[in-house]
Amino acid sequence: MDAMNQYQLLGRLLVYLEACGLELNTATFDTALKMLSDLQQSAAQPEDFDWLLERIPHYFRIAEDALPKVAPPFQRGSIGYYAHGSS
Repeated sequence: MDAMNQYQLLGRLLVYLEACGLELNTATFDTALKMLSDLQQSAAQPEDFDWLLERIPHYFRIAEDALPKVAPPFQRGSIGYYAHGSS
């Protein structure tokens, strides 16, 4: 895996961990680097972010309810159209 792919995977992993509520400190960074090192030694594809996501529980403690949501909650809004029949 080249350095650019490693850098991109590290960035994606750190953003994901921060979204899960983990503090990005030196311990988190070092553990993320260890995950990338393990990825290189595995049979997974070098750009396989799914491999990293599957193994996060083996490296980090994240509360189940702290996992980031797929999308923000839906909220009804108005874009300024008038109700039908009103003037």
